[in-house]
Amino acid sequence: MRTFAAAVLILLAIRYDLQQPPATGSAASAPKAATATATVAPAIAAPAAVAPLTFADPDGQELVLEELTARTAIHGMLSLTELELRFRNPRAKVTEGRFTATLPSDAAISRFAYEINGQLMEGEVVERLRANQVYEQFFHQMRDPALLEQDQGNRFSARIFPIAPNAPVRLVLSYSQLLPMRDGVRTYSLPLRGLPKVKKLSFRAIATPIPGERPTGAMTTSTADVTTFEERDWTPDRDVVMTWRATDNASRVLRAGDFYVAALQPNVAATPAQRTSEWLLYVDTSASSAEGAAPRIRALEALLAAMPPNDRVEIVAFDNDVVPLTEGRAADLARTIGDRLRTRLFLGGTDVAAMLRDLKTRHGSRTAIVASDLVATVGATSASDIHAAVNALPANARVHALILGSREEAASARAITAGRGRIVRLPFSEATSRAAGAIAELQRPLGTAVEVRDAGAEWFYPTRFDDVARGDELLVLGKVRAGAEVRIAPDA
Repeated sequence: MRTFAAAVLILLAIRYDLQQPPATGSAASAPKAATATATVAPAIAAPAAVAPLTFADPDGQELVLEELTARTAIHGMLSLTELELRFRNPRAKVTEGRFTATLPSDAAISRFAYEINGQLMEGEVVERLRANQVYEQFFHQMRDPALLEQDQGNRFSARIFPIAPNAPVRLVLSYSQLLPMRDGVRTYSLPLRGLPKVKKLSFRAIATPIPGERPTGAMTTSTADVTTFEERDWTPDRDVVMTWRATDNASRVLRAGDFYVAALQPNVAATPAQRTSEWLLYVDTSASSAEGAAPRIRALEALLAAMPPNDRVEIVAFDNDVVPLTEGRAADLARTIGDRLRTRLFLGGTDVAAMLRDLKTRHGSRTAIVASDLVATVGATSASDIHAAVNALPANARVHALILGSREEAASARAITAGRGRIVRLPFSEATSRAAGAIAELQRPLGTAVEVRDAGAEWFYPTRFDDVARGDELLVLGKVRAGAEVRIAPDA
């Protein structure tokens, strides 16, 4: 497990070392949550509207998912997951396959490979435009370049050709994650709901809690720190979920060589309670939202129904254009929003920058909620364009990101909410049961901004956390100088 921790720390540290500023750079927000006592159990719920993994031919016909094997190693706040999938082309002709994977919003891909003539060919993750260019070049040579393209936000895809008649296809996908505590619980989740029928599905996890944390409960079988789960001829109706609770509030550090991840709890004052009764709700009505349109509408209906009935809400639709849709009491809108959205339809692209410009002039004293995956596809789409539009917002603007479903452009969500609001996620399958909790999160006043320091670090990230409440856990990645010790702490 020591080797595992080193591998995941290095993967995550390289990711941040290459993509993020050092300690002297600009501030940013990152995972954090509250601490307190851990459960290991499958979460039972209705099937998800959108499958986390798909593999279909160009006509949209699914290839047969014969076997899914998930192997997971967890050490405290670190996890590494490897998915091995075996599909079969059920047709009597050569076909092309399109594989898609919607991963957790904070996942970092570490491996993608698939089997050709009995040999695994290692692939690489590339941007969408470059992937299409390379694929087309190799397509005419009848050789597949094994590229995993970053499609939209946390969705990745790959095109595989040729797949022989009735032939099997084996894919391997690995990703790492940080697992911050939220509301006193550290949670690992493997999304399965929405998958088609699987002939054989097996899950195996080796989990090592860190001192001061312990798991509770059990899944199918559990021996020491090994947990297994297996089903045959199963249409997944639940995700695999493992949880831990902490038994103390001590800071925790995992170190592998010069790299480390630290979990700490700053002592911050409680934030005075306050209540918002006027809302400005932006709803993404672009074509990407058409996937899962019915559960998306149900989630918005549930959210409005969970608000105090007399709260005033203005709803604004945005795609290629930004258009006021309706306004009134939350209770009334909960009954009419579905018809409004079905009449408008989900078409076009997502102009995030135009939505932010409209928000600048429209918000007044109201709290804004942006219900979108925040994948900008039209207008000004670059990260710098989005940041410029965010920076133009008034300092007093309160803006929350509401992520409906599993797709998310995490960087845009963080940029829009940093210092102004928070990211609230509402899965389609749990929209009714969790709507009241989502409203409570949107109502909760913003916490304190906390900066951290480590005098012995060569670099560390993040340097700043926004919206920190009492008991929240902050996770910091860093690299110490040669011969130094980890001295990460909240800035006095």
